[in-house]
Amino acid sequence: MKRNDVNNDFLSGIDPLRVERRWKHLFDYFNHLKELHDWGDQVVMNKSILTDVCWSYFIDIERHKHFHGITRIERYKISAFTTKWLRRLKPVSFNIDDPNLIQGKQYLYLNEILALRFGFSVSKIDTNKITSHTVKEALYTFHYRTINEEMLSMWYKSLGASEEAFSG
Repeated sequence: MKRNDVNNDFLSGIDPLRVERRWKHLFDYFNHLKELHDWGDQVVMNKSILTDVCWSYFIDIERHKHFHGITRIERYKISAFTTKWLRRLKPVSFNIDDPNLIQGKQYLYLNEILALRFGFSVSKIDTNKITSHTVKEALYTFHYRTINEEMLSMWYKSLGASEEAFSG
């Protein structure tokens, strides 16, 4: 998996096999959600955009590690940077022409659902302890508001904090 459209100093530190594994993991996770929510054939993943999501994620991670002088980052930051790029590039789309077939606004939030659920998974957050109100607010915020990876990281960390506080 190559990225030719960017002249970036951080590309040399990125193993294309890691990008490919991340791509496969996100694609498989999308298919899992698609089946779980019964989204059908009208919901699709643009594989080229997903490739850009993965490369952008790894470039950001390399930049972050270089800036802070670290070799590894915590899972909340992994979730945050992944969420950032899924939200920004929006690789998931739907092809439904009949407005009567769109139930609620779930189809409008497909990328946000993927980002949120994947972020919960990577952060090891027990979704059974997350209220539906929190999920709805997160989806709305992810869709309509500007939030950066630092805010996302703190948010995932705060949701996972209760888990860590009692598991030690």
